[in-house]
This record gives sequence, C-alpha cells and structure tokens, in this order.
Amino acid sequence: MAIIKCPECGKEISDKAKACPNCGYPISSANDGIVKIKFQMFVNGFGNHANQKVIVKVGKKIIWKGRSGQVAELKFDKATSVLIRYKGSLTGNRGTVKGIIDPSKSTRYNVNAEHGILFTRLVLSTVDVIDAD
Repeated sequence: MAIIKCPECGKEISDKAKACPNCGYPISSANDGIVKIKFQMFVNGFGNHANQKVIVKVGKKIIWKGRSGQVAELKFDKATSVLIRYKGSLTGNRGTVKGIIDPSKSTRYNVNAEHGILFTRLVLSTVDVIDAD
C-alpha cells in the first residue's frame, strides 16, 4: 500500500481507497487500468550495471520500448498475458519472461534481472511500492 494525494482535494490517502474519505472523489476511476512496471538493471559478470534494451509485447504487438532502470506506465483493461524481453549484447545477457498483468490485482509490477551464464533470468512479480512512489 502506498500513500497518494487525492487529485481533487490534495489530502493524503491510501492508493487502495475506492474514494477519498475527505471529499468523496472516486480514486479507483482516477487511475483505472494504469499499471507501472519497473525494469531492474542487470549487473553483469564484471559487476557493471548493464543498461539493456527492453520490450513489452502483447501477442505480436510491441506496446512499450525502453531500457532497464526505467518504469513503464501502461494501460490494461483486463488481465493480459505479456512477454517481456531484455535484448542482449554481443556477450549475451538477454532474457525473456512471460506473465500476466492484472490491474484488478496489482497496479505495480517489478521485473528483476538475475545473472545467468549466457542469459538473464527475468522474474515478473507484484510489488507494493516502486522506488519513488
């Protein structure tokens, strides 16, 4: 659970609240379907942070392109199967994870990159807070 400001009155409230207890503004409709996904940076075998290219696909359609270390804000109307790929360099360090993004269960996800020999092992999980939330 994170504390956010009500868009209407500015009071601090829970991000899980359906409406602001102060003014009644409907909070859940203010950010319906918007999901944040943090793409963690990969630390390669030399101890360096690898800033890899990242893509998010739904089916064959790329819905987001960016780099590890970034946070994507995407809209999902329902539980959706996604494929997340860290693109490798000449030395490898690439990886893929398939998962379900469900805005009714969580609006914050994390992709953790774990070092492998030739591939990066990616893990998609829900989280309560993303860095500067």
